[in-house]
Amino acid sequence: LSRIERKFSLNYKEPRVLNLPVDASIGLVDLTQKRITSDTREVLYELRQRGGTLGVDRSFTPFVKGSFTYQYEANKIQDLKPDAKLIPEDEGRVTIGSINLSAERDSRDDPFNPTGGSVNGILFKDAAFSLGSDVQFFKVTLQSSWYFPITRWFVLALSGRGGVAKNFGETLTIPISERFFLGGRSSVRGYEQDSLGIPGVTIIDGTPTGGNAMLLANAEFRISLFWGLGLVTFLDGCNVWPEYNQIN
Repeated sequence: LSRIERKFSLNYKEPRVLNLPVDASIGLVDLTQKRITSDTREVLYELRQRGGTLGVDRSFTPFVKGSFTYQYEANKIQDLKPDAKLIPEDEGRVTIGSINLSAERDSRDDPFNPTGGSVNGILFKDAAFSLGSDVQFFKVTLQSSWYFPITRWFVLALSGRGGVAKNFGETLTIPISERFFLGGRSSVRGYEQDSLGIPGVTIIDGTPTGGNAMLLANAEFRISLFWGLGLVTFLDGCNVWPEYNQIN
């Protein structure tokens, strides 16, 4: 029922592959995202992503796990409207082959409705010609979330996320599918999806163009009611910048 996103995915996981202390996984995904203007809420274009992943996961302790994944995807801008302010490099099709390394420490008491503990993670992505990619860049994303029980019915939740991306070699611009976008249901609630940034810099005449650096902070005061229901009051803040050295 989403107005802005449609996603189909198929995943398979093999525990202790070859009787080793690692889990192997393979996945396929078909994702279509609609990007809309930050002011009139009109659809500017659709981003179509098709690809697959092949990787291994390992748990080092009951709280710490890591993964190594190869990802290959084809990205295409389609149904581009005449008033969309995109650079020529953003239009058309681009293929990205990358290696993804991640590590996570999760000490939450409940992964769905935590009342204590924390989850902290880092993801490093490297795309290069040698991996079957049309472009070359690296990308680092950090995330940390903490949960503090105040009483049996009240929990304070704090979360932060930051990321930087950098092109290298012959690549002049990071693809729009890999830039950072913020705003919407999973970042700053109350705003249109991907609509936040710096006017005239990462938002051109209402067109979100994304950036290579971002910071996001969320705070929630959670109130448990009954039958698994609850209330949340929240405070969100973020911004997106063209480059990490322009963060302000």
